[in-house]
Amino acid sequence: MKKCFELTPCLLAFLCITSCIEDVDNERSKGMFSASQSGFSTIEVYDLGPLNKIDLSIAKAGLEDTGGTVTFSVEQSLLDSLNNADGTSYQLLPPECYTIENATYSVSPGGDRRVTGGSLVYDPHKIYNLCGFDELKYVLPLRVSSTGTPMNSDRTATLYGFIVKEAIVRLASTGGDFVVEGGTTTSPMNLDTEISFENEWDLTTSFATKGADYVDNYNSANSTYYIPLPSDFYTLPDVTIAKGKTTGGSAISLLGETLPPRKLSSSGFTRRT
Repeated sequence: MKKCFELTPCLLAFLCITSCIEDVDNERSKGMFSASQSGFSTIEVYDLGPLNKIDLSIAKAGLEDTGGTVTFSVEQSLLDSLNNADGTSYQLLPPECYTIENATYSVSPGGDRRVTGGSLVYDPHKIYNLCGFDELKYVLPLRVSSTGTPMNSDRTATLYGFIVKEAIVRLASTGGDFVVEGGTTTSPMNLDTEISFENEWDLTTSFATKGADYVDNYNSANSTYYIPLPSDFYTLPDVTIAKGKTTGGSAISLLGETLPPRKLSSSGFTRRT
């Protein structure tokens, strides 16, 4: 006897849903590698002397973790594509400015989902010699390839652009007025300094006064009549920013007991008698 089965709409929908779930599960189970830092990144670094290092790592995805090897290599075509897409004219970072340590390394099955095995070591001072401060001119384009576990085709390129910034110690104080009463200095003028880079040393800053021309120009611009404070009446201390810190402070020492009763500039003080 011939038997016939009718596929109802509900049964068709169930078969379709089952097929979609199987496709999703199969896609999720596929193991793959991806560059942890994918695309173009701008690296801002200070010219402080030591070499700098960037970890070269990959991320693992999927349920099938079979391991393999990854290789980071320089590829000019990545830089050409970036310039064509953005209308830029970045140049390839010269080999003397960097080294790639462990460009190829093994990735074992299991363990962390992010694996670091290589590093990019670069010299900020050599990059500065090529382009100066605060200019993005050189880019290092890296292609990540693998054996064993395949790469995610959307995350195989890592491009680093380098901007070297000048390390500057800034005077954070904005000035003020001394007040001397009976030989005692009140409201002393602070000398506060600050930096914006990572401090690996004990930094000492020395100060010096500007010449009389500076005071003359100030008087001309502001209709004032200051005269420079003679060096016999003050001392300028050094300011130290301790290792690991970004600020330091001290105060100008004023010899108020011999100070003449007049208004002077340093940037300014008043003696009250």
